[in-house]
Amino acid sequence: MSPLVIQIFIFMLVTFSLGIALGWLIWRFDQDAGQSADTVNTEIDFWRSNLEQCRFERDNEQKQLAAAHEEKNLLKRRIASLEQKIQAQAQAQAKS
Repeated sequence: MSPLVIQIFIFMLVTFSLGIALGWLIWRFDQDAGQSADTVNTEIDFWRSNLEQCRFERDNEQKQLAAAHEEKNLLKRRIASLEQKIQAQAQAQAKS
């Protein structure tokens, strides 16, 4: 074999090896990019469901707060009416 044929064979072998290595690197980074896109979509779905759950809990807590305010106002009115009755009874006893 002539030295020229050996040199061409070595260059072809090196080119083939570099092509395989470059192809593997492109495939590897492309695969990582696809996984990161899936991860991003999964995170978005997680935060959306978490947001919906937080909104639901907030709505329930606001309803409970409104009910507590109504009960507070009712109790205040009952206390005020009982105080008026006690004062009326005290005045009636004072007159007697």
